[in-house]
Amino acid sequence: MAWLAFPRDTGPQHVARIALALVCAAALVWLNRRFLVRDGIRVSALGLGIRRFPFLLAGALLMTVVLGVVAGVLSLTAPFHWKPGSLSWSGLGWCAAEYFAGNAGEELMFRAYLLLAMQRAFGTAPALVIVSLLFGLFHLPGLSGVVAVKMICTTGVWSLVFALGFLKTGSLWTAIGLHAFGNTLLHRVMGMSGDESLFRADFRAPLPNGYGDPGFLTFAGVTLFTAVCLFLWRGRTAQEARIAAGA
Repeated sequence: MAWLAFPRDTGPQHVARIALALVCAAALVWLNRRFLVRDGIRVSALGLGIRRFPFLLAGALLMTVVLGVVAGVLSLTAPFHWKPGSLSWSGLGWCAAEYFAGNAGEELMFRAYLLLAMQRAFGTAPALVIVSLLFGLFHLPGLSGVVAVKMICTTGVWSLVFALGFLKTGSLWTAIGLHAFGNTLLHRVMGMSGDESLFRADFRAPLPNGYGDPGFLTFAGVTLFTAVCLFLWRGRTAQEARIAAGA
């Protein structure tokens, strides 16, 4: 919505986009708190207190590792080298701020009350699948055919990592860090999506557009492996422990 209302890349429009996204995120925090209280779940289940803010950095660090592995595996299956991109450092700063504000809102929509309520009703695994499917469909408008299927798959496994980051640490800051830093690094630093970026990947041969696209397979495969590792890590999640204790 903010990008439709303020489409130009000028300083004032960057500020307007960020401010509008933050207002929406604040409204979503209020709504999540109301729904949690209504359903008898402690508001602290969101883990958004100031003391938990370091989990934002933990999410960013984990995403750096994941995308580093993606780049490494992709370089073996589809050789490429990095070239300087056209995005300036100031432009990167604006993009990172916009991703943070916008992705915080998406996390509050999909990985806060919605995920906790479904987890309590159906269990962790079904809740993860349902939310991931909804998140994939959320990114679907305007797409069709192979591109639509690939978008649902990539955003779906992306959602698994964000959701498990939240559940395993008990803080939505982790999911926000994973989401915002992942988008910034993937799209605006590594240049893996064709957007204006600091660097861009120059492949030796054009990548295929079908389901055999090594970029799609590598990204989806590494992300899914990460999600499985997080799911199996330390058994019961922090949020499950709270729910079992009647939180």
